[in-house]
Amino acid sequence: RHSVATNATYSSCPADGSGDPAWLLSSDQIETNFDTNTGVAKGAVLRFLGVPILWVPELSFPLTEERKSGWLPPNVAIDSNAGVRVDAPWYWNIAPNRDATFTPSASLRRGVGLDSEFRYLEPTYSGQLNFNFLPDDKVAKRSRYSLGAVHDVDFSQDTRLAVRIKRVSDDDYWKDFAREPGTFTPRLLLSDIQAAHDLGEWTTYARAQRWQVLQDPEAQIVTPYQRLPQIGARTLQTVGRGIEVSFEGEFNRFASPPATIETNRLDGNRLHALTSISYPWINTPGWTLTPKLALNAATYALDRAAAVGGSKTTSRVIPTASLNSAWVLERESNWFGTDLLQTLEPRVLYVYTPYRDQDNYPLFDTAARDLNFETAFSENAFSGIDRVSDSNQVIAGATTRLINPQSGAEVLRLAAVQRYLLSDQRITPLGEPQTRRVSDLLLLGSTSVIPYWSLGGTLQYNPQLHAVITSRTGTPSSPTPLPTVSLHH
Repeated sequence: RHSVATNATYSSCPADGSGDPAWLLSSDQIETNFDTNTGVAKGAVLRFLGVPILWVPELSFPLTEERKSGWLPPNVAIDSNAGVRVDAPWYWNIAPNRDATFTPSASLRRGVGLDSEFRYLEPTYSGQLNFNFLPDDKVAKRSRYSLGAVHDVDFSQDTRLAVRIKRVSDDDYWKDFAREPGTFTPRLLLSDIQAAHDLGEWTTYARAQRWQVLQDPEAQIVTPYQRLPQIGARTLQTVGRGIEVSFEGEFNRFASPPATIETNRLDGNRLHALTSISYPWINTPGWTLTPKLALNAATYALDRAAAVGGSKTTSRVIPTASLNSAWVLERESNWFGTDLLQTLEPRVLYVYTPYRDQDNYPLFDTAARDLNFETAFSENAFSGIDRVSDSNQVIAGATTRLINPQSGAEVLRLAAVQRYLLSDQRITPLGEPQTRRVSDLLLLGSTSVIPYWSLGGTLQYNPQLHAVITSRTGTPSSPTPLPTVSLHH
């Protein structure tokens, strides 16, 4: 249980017969003590897939899967904001279900700081806390910090709570500390509390949502509304002989964040109800035909009128009727000497929504949908509740695929979709009536014929201009189970 080896190699990864393990430690001397679960390597070189990635004069490591407290390898970085920065993380194995990491840092330009992370895992709840603190930023001449918290609770099998918090000390934090606070929208930091409860076929939920907006005087941004609060219930049920009924009812209080740049912004309350009833009239393995009737109803109570002489309260109900038909046809085929399964999957959707004037309604959570293969068959040109596009159109598309019948892998996919207006559309994402009867043609293609490589692309073609509007291509490759290389245009 206690040994010393010289000029030795060590790994906890199992040998699979293909060569050296993925992780391999070479050392002048390795001392192992299984009583204390500690290994000490002197003059150590750590290799990953045969590539040396770390050299240290002395390295301590656990011999089993149990974690071990101690210093982790330091990190050295150079950037234009901090200059040379050195981090020295120290890991604390508090308990099997709790740990913490404290990372003292020193930057030539900004000074000394401390980053911290605490994680916990319990049978009914789990979470993570992050707090990074720079007591005296030599460049900004003030203290700086960032705070992040994640907390998830399962009170029971039917009740859940999720908490997400992001906050920073000042508007310039996102520029000075690019690594923090770990969000895709570094200038919009969301603090969000959500609770949900399942009651049979119904789900009730409540939410409070606030934003911290990091404004830049030279590039200000329009911020989303805060929901204080959001309360709702939804259900999707099958009744009778396959009739599907859905309902969503929701109350929202929309408030502008303090740092919003719009002075004429409307705040207020909205109560909405979305309901639909559909019946798969024909539902066979190769063909479905589904008529559907939907209603979008909303009533608003605004803090002030949307227009001079207008009312603070207003309501509307907008119906939508649609007929969706989809086919899945298959046949056996042979391409270049390989037996494949070929599919042909056409789809046609007819949508009718009457025109309703919506100029005096606010835009709380509504945005225009991009035209792509995910949204091409949408009944509404807008996401959210506040706008419903009038529609009298047919959407037609088709997909064909080549599938390896043994592995189920998709070898080739080709798809096309286009919209046809039967009458002018007055409520559009661009704000101008749409009189062009035929929309842009969307084309998609992807293939994985070349081993370890796949090629995919989309194209948007305007038939009136005879021109390509947008195109995207990508070629990801996975030559081995771990590395991945991607090229996109």
